[in-house]
Amino acid sequence: GSCVEYCAFANNDGKTCSFEGSSFGACSGVCEKGSCFFVLPDDSTTITFMLTTDNYPKESNWNLTDTSNSLVLASRDAEYYTLANSPYCEQITVEQAGEYQFEIKDDPKFQDGICCSYGQGSYNLYQGNKEIRTGGDFGYSEVTTFTVDDAGTHFPSAAPSPEPSGS
Repeated sequence: GSCVEYCAFANNDGKTCSFEGSSFGACSGVCEKGSCFFVLPDDSTTITFMLTTDNYPKESNWNLTDTSNSLVLASRDAEYYTLANSPYCEQITVEQAGEYQFEIKDDPKFQDGICCSYGQGSYNLYQGNKEIRTGGDFGYSEVTTFTVDDAGTHFPSAAPSPEPSGS
């Protein structure tokens, strides 16, 4: 796709590339040696949802809700995902501190989740670079509740380096 072509241009290593378009902000990666590699942000206000659909992608749907006022911040309705056994990625930035609820749902008629009878679908939910839920075998729906603090915590992606000791 365009991501690969963009990364293949000379001198684009280290530049941001996108995996796929999304009205909530494409999941971004970094160009390296001609390819786009996915990188999770280290900010707790960025929620990343990665979905691999099953044989019936149009049944998958989800919503992200602010529990304090029941306001739906982001969602995808049934019929949105069209490619079977395919990866999708969405990123949502949560604007304020509070408790949030992510719910993934399957068709209410079949209630077979996205794994394992009709394909090996799965999903991963991240808050910043920390995985907060993974699943797929859930029947009709699965709910994950999580908290975002005031400023948005920055998670270190690796252990901090020790300060050099003065002599």
